[in-house]
Amino acid sequence: MHESVRIIQDFFKSPKQLLITTHTNPDGDAIGSTVGLACALRSQGHTVSIVLPNTPPANLIAFLADESWFIAEGNAERLKEEVEKCDLVATLDFNDLSRAGEIIQAALQELQSPRFMWMVDHHIDPSDYAKWTFSDTKKSSTCEMVWDILSSMGWETSLSPLAANALYAGIMTDTGSFRFPSTTSSTHRAVAGLMEVGAEPHKVHEGIFDQNRLERLRLLSASLAHLKVLKSGKAVVFYISLEEQRKIGLEKGDTEGFVNYGLSVEGISLSAFFIESEGFWKLSLRSKGDLDVNQMSRTLFNGGGHKNAAGGKFIGSIESAMNAIEKYIDENN
Repeated sequence: MHESVRIIQDFFKSPKQLLITTHTNPDGDAIGSTVGLACALRSQGHTVSIVLPNTPPANLIAFLADESWFIAEGNAERLKEEVEKCDLVATLDFNDLSRAGEIIQAALQELQSPRFMWMVDHHIDPSDYAKWTFSDTKKSSTCEMVWDILSSMGWETSLSPLAANALYAGIMTDTGSFRFPSTTSSTHRAVAGLMEVGAEPHKVHEGIFDQNRLERLRLLSASLAHLKVLKSGKAVVFYISLEEQRKIGLEKGDTEGFVNYGLSVEGISLSAFFIESEGFWKLSLRSKGDLDVNQMSRTLFNGGGHKNAAGGKFIGSIESAMNAIEKYIDENN
């Protein structure tokens, strides 16, 4: 990392213009890393814009909004102009251009060269689209990686309260409030450093978790009403149907974190949460210990992620999905 940071630091010795982007349906780590890095770069005299593939959840907009960001959907021409005039595109919290959505992927592929792109990400199997690839699967989050980069360059003392809170928010959400196995001693050192430069944990927690719409709690209640423990006794599956979403009133981000409730059941090592869409189910997987949901998702659900946290898609009935999970657990444990 030290040699890579030196190269980046040399690049930023003169003022640069950057565009920062992240993956579709941006979560706390995606928004936190983009806003944190953008603020840090501006503090050093650089010009930065942020393009998001689509609108983030309301709580993230309210708490971490950056004045420069715009949404790619409906703004293809502006995106093209931003790409053409920038010196570097930083892609955060994803490692394949397809994860940024069709509009951003098309705009970046027109570069015809990786010379303008910098990847910072902690997911496995990075593709080779970027000139500079900072990939570390042992890190809890992209926000932790951004903190490491900034502190290695000596920029941490110039972070604004917004930047410090943004990076803290990403670490907090991607570690499940520091309870996932990805939480390490270096994660806590990063958090301590962020607090020293202005992060306020209680305000971050309140902004992310304590601003729920009443409808979100009703969606959670409806989801948990479907919870079923599989025959193995090791896994739970629950879901929210399209009809229930429409009846209650689902908004983007409402179901974020629902999957974690399944792991709170005694004796359970895997939680699978399904959200019905038109013609398919989107799912989130979480696990404890050695149960590898990344491999499960790749095998069964055309997805992936981390060992203990993954996602995917499924076409079929919930019952058939349950059977597939049960069979996979029996064959691999």
